[in-house]
Amino acid sequence: MSHRLEPLERRTLFASPVTYTLVELDFQPQDLNNTDQIVGRDLHQIRRGGRLTTMPLPTLDPANNPGGVKLNDDGIIIGSEGRILPTDDSVGQAVILGPDATGQYQSRYLFDGTTPDDSQANLFCVINNRGQIITSGDGDTFFDEPIHEAVLGQVGARGRLSITPINSLRLPGETLAVNRVADLNNLGQLVTSNPETDPAVQIDNFAVLRRGHLYLTPASTLSGDTGSQSQQLASLNDSGQIVGDTAATLTDSPAATLYQLSARGRYYRTFLAALPGDDAAAATQINNVGQILGYSYSTPGSGPILDMTATITQRRRNGRYGATQDLNALIPDPGKDRVTRPIAINDGGLILAEGVSTSNGSQRFLLLIPSRANRLPTSPIAAAAMTSPLPGLPTMPLAATRATSFAKDDQVRSDDDLW
Repeated sequence: MSHRLEPLERRTLFASPVTYTLVELDFQPQDLNNTDQIVGRDLHQIRRGGRLTTMPLPTLDPANNPGGVKLNDDGIIIGSEGRILPTDDSVGQAVILGPDATGQYQSRYLFDGTTPDDSQANLFCVINNRGQIITSGDGDTFFDEPIHEAVLGQVGARGRLSITPINSLRLPGETLAVNRVADLNNLGQLVTSNPETDPAVQIDNFAVLRRGHLYLTPASTLSGDTGSQSQQLASLNDSGQIVGDTAATLTDSPAATLYQLSARGRYYRTFLAALPGDDAAAATQINNVGQILGYSYSTPGSGPILDMTATITQRRRNGRYGATQDLNALIPDPGKDRVTRPIAINDGGLILAEGVSTSNGSQRFLLLIPSRANRLPTSPIAAAAMTSPLPGLPTMPLAATRATSFAKDDQVRSDDDLW
C-alpha cells in the first residue's frame, strides 16, 4: 500500500473567518507534515473529510513497540522502538524509518541495536527536508543527570546516515553549546538550549549550520534583552521567524514572544498578548505561512498549571498580525472537547492538539481541519539566499536536495556504511 494518498481539499488560511472541523483521534499523535501525514505509534494519512488511513510501522525486533517522534515531508520518520522488561525497566533503540521504492517502510538502528537507551548517546529529536537529523543531549547537571553528546546526522543515498557530534562543529573559543533541540528548519537553522549549569537562568540559542560550522547566538542577543532570565525559543520557520516565551525571572509569568527579521536583516521582538483574564502565555509552533500556535493561562498560586487554553495568532491580508485568539472559539461544533495545548501545525493549516473532555475531564487528542471553503496557501519560503540576521553571521541558501528513498537491501548497518 502506498504511503501517499490523495490530499485534503484545497484551503486558504486567510478566509474570514477561518473555522475548524474537529476530529477526535484514538491515538497519541507526535508530529504532522506537509503531505498531511501524522506519526505516532503508526503512520496515518489524512484523507478527504478528515478520514484517516493507517499504516503500521515496522520494528527490527518483533518484541518491540514502534514510536515515531518527528517526520519530514518525504515521510522519513525518526523515533525509537522498545519494550518494558519484566523488571519494569524499559529498553529502547533510536531508529530511522523511511519508504523504499515500493512505498513500504523500512527501519534502521541509529546505533548497534544492542545497547539499552539509557546507555546510548541520546535519541532522535528533529529532522528537516534536507535529511538533516539532530539528537538531543538531554540531562541536567543541576539534577545530576548526565548530559550526552548531541549529534548531527545526515541521511544520504539509500538511507545511509553519517553522524557527527554537533558541538564539534562550533567555532574555536565558542562557549555556547547545543543541548536540547526544539526545532530545525529547512535552512539548517535550529533553536536549542544550553546545558543547564545555572538553574536561575534559561537563555536558549539560535544556531545556524553552515559549511561544516555551527554558529550560535543567544536569544538575549536576538532580542537585545540582557535582563530577562528566561528567554526560551520553541519553533522557527523557513522565513526566519522564531517563537517562544520571555519572563523576567523563572518565577514570573512568561509572555509569548515572536522574533522577526527587519528589512535590514536584524531581529526584533514582539510580545503576543495572553487571552483576556489570563496573565501568562507561550508560543510553541509557527508554520511557513506564519501562523503561530501557543497557549494562554492564569498563573496558579502554587503547583503545576492545570488549566490552559490553546491559542492561534494569524497574519491579516496586509501581513500584520492580528490579536491572539482562543482556538476553541474557531470551532463551531466542538462537541464535548476543549483544546488546551497545540502539538503541531503544517503549512496547510491542519493542527494537532491535546484537549480535555468537558464532561469528565479525560484527555483527548484532536485534529483540527480548516473549513472546507478555504484554499491551500502558498508558503512564503525564504528566497535562495537569506539575509544575514546578525553581523558576521553567514548567509544561508536554501538547498534544493531532498533525502533519498530507502532501499530494502541495505537494512543492516555495515562496517563502512555506519549502518
